Amino acid sequence: MIAEVSAWQQLYASVEREQSPHDREGFQTLFYSKSGLTESEVREMEARLVYFPSGIEAVKHLFSTLSTGKIMVAQIVRLTEPDRLGRRGRYLAHSLVFEPETFKRIESDPFLVFRQFRFITTVSAALGAGDWRTGDVPPASVEVTQAPTYGIETAKTWPLQGLKDLALLALRADRLASGRLAVAFIGEPTQVESALEAAFFAVPSAIRPHCSFDTYFHGCNLVDTYYWALGLLKSPSNRRLITVNTQSQRLDGVAASQPETAYERWAMALIERQQLETISRYRDHAFTICEWLEGRTRPDSLIDTTPSEVADSIFEVNHRLVPELLRRELEKALPAVLTSRVSQYLGSHAKPTDLFDRLREGFSLPKLTETLYLAYESQGARAPRHEEIQAIDWLLQRVDHASLRLLYACWTGQRDELYRELQLLNKDEYYKFVQTALRSRIVEPWTLPVPGRGDTFLDLYLATGGPGEYELAALVRALLRARETSCLSRLTPYVKMQPEQELRALEEIVAGQPETPGPFQRAVGDAVAALPPRRKGFVSRLLDL
Repeated sequence: MIAEVSAWQQLYASVEREQSPHDREGFQTLFYSKSGLTESEVREMEARLVYFPSGIEAVKHLFSTLSTGKIMVAQIVRLTEPDRLGRRGRYLAHSLVFEPETFKRIESDPFLVFRQFRFITTVSAALGAGDWRTGDVPPASVEVTQAPTYGIETAKTWPLQGLKDLALLALRADRLASGRLAVAFIGEPTQVESALEAAFFAVPSAIRPHCSFDTYFHGCNLVDTYYWALGLLKSPSNRRLITVNTQSQRLDGVAASQPETAYERWAMALIERQQLETISRYRDHAFTICEWLEGRTRPDSLIDTTPSEVADSIFEVNHRLVPELLRRELEKALPAVLTSRVSQYLGSHAKPTDLFDRLREGFSLPKLTETLYLAYESQGARAPRHEEIQAIDWLLQRVDHASLRLLYACWTGQRDELYRELQLLNKDEYYKFVQTALRSRIVEPWTLPVPGRGDTFLDLYLATGGPGEYELAALVRALLRARETSCLSRLTPYVKMQPEQELRALEEIVAGQPETPGPFQRAVGDAVAALPPRRKGFVSRLLDL
C-alpha cells in the first residue's frame, strides 16, 4: 500500500557567509517551512542536530518528538570539504517534521522515511531548495510503500530472546525516559539502525513516538539531549545506560525481563511462537484491545476490524483481565448486583470469540435481559437475594422479557400475575418455562396450568413422577379453573395412591363438578369406598349409649 503524506522541512548546515540566506557564516538553519514550524520549534531542533566526526563516514539518523508534540525525522551527513579557513567537521542536516496524526498514517515508522525518502545531502541542493528572500521552504511530499511483512526480515535476524528483550525495551521507552534511563546500542550506525528497526517491529504506532533515537551519538551528551536509544561505537562507562550489543545480539549484563502489560504479554507470546507476521499486521489492533482490557482507553474502529483469532490470542494470555473488562462494560447498562450475575454467566458459558464479539458490539438491555434469564435458568431458577429482585423490577420496567417476568412473579409470590403471564406465552415458550419451573420447584405445580395448555403441562408434570401427597386435589382444582377438564382422565391412575384426607377433598370436588370425566369420578368413588370406616368420636359414642 502506498501512503503519501506531507511534512514540514528544515535545512541546517555550516556555510560560508556568501552562501547564507541570512548573510552570516557557520552553522545555521538555512530554511524552514514557516507554514508549520515556529522559531522556538526550530531552535529546539537545532539543539538536536549535533554531529561529531570519527574514523568512519557515518550517516546519522535522528527520531524524536518535539515539546509541541510534532514528530521530527532527520538525517545528518558529514560534509567532506573544509570551510575557507581549512576547518573540518562541517555537516548538513535535513529534517522532516510531521503532525502526530499525519505520522500515524505511515504507522509512525521512521524507518519507512529513512529507506524511501530522498534527503538532501549537499549544500548546493540545500541552498536551491528554499526562498532566499523569505527563508521559507515548502513542505515536502513523503511517499512510502507499506507492506504487512515490512520489517519481518530484520526482526528474524535476531534470536527469539534477543528480539523479546529489544521489544520490551522499546515498549517501555516512556518509563525509561521518566527515569532518564537510556539504551545504548553498540556498533556502527548501520548495525545500530538495523537493531533499532528490530526493536520497533513489535511496537504499536501509539508508542513509537516515545522511542526517540540517535543512531550515531558519538561525542554527544545525554544530559543536554535525551534519547531513548543511542548509537555508540563502543560500550560506555555510564551505568544509567542499558547496553545492547548489536553483534552478539543480546543485552549485556541485564537479566531477561518479564512482560508486565497486556500488550507485552501478547507480543512476547507471539514472538515465542514465531508468529511475526501476525504481530506486523495487527500490533495496532492488539494494542487497542489491550489498552481497553486494562481500562485505559475506549474502543475504536480498530477493535471492530480485529479478526476473532487475534482477539482470542489476546484473551488467551490475558484471561485474568477479561472479567474486569466485562464488569466495566456491563456496569454501563445494568445495576451492579445484576452485573455480577451476568458477568459470571458469560465468563463461564461464552467462548472467547463470542465474548469478544459481544464486548465490541456493546450490550443492549434486551440482550442483557435474555442473558440474565439464562443465568438464572442455568442455576435452577433459584430466587436471588432481595436487592437483586428489586434490581430485576427496575429492569423489567425498561425491557419486556416474558420469561424473566414469570420468574419475577414466582419469586415475589404474585400468583395471579403469574397466571396472567402464562396465558400470554406461545406453546414453545410455555413448555420451556414450565419445564424450568417444575425442575427447580420454584413454585407450586398447581399454579402452572392455564387454558389450552393442560396436556402440555401434564406431559411435563407426569414426567417428573406425578403428584405427591396432598398435591392431587390442588392440581385438579387448577385444571378445572383452566377449563382443562378432559385432562383429568390422565390423573386417574394416581387417585388410589392418595391418603384419606386427599381423597375426601377429591370427593368434594367431584361432587361439585359434574363435568368431571367419568373414569376420574369412578376412580375417586372407588377409592373413597375402599377407605376403612371412619372411627366415631367420643361425643358420638356417648350419644349411642
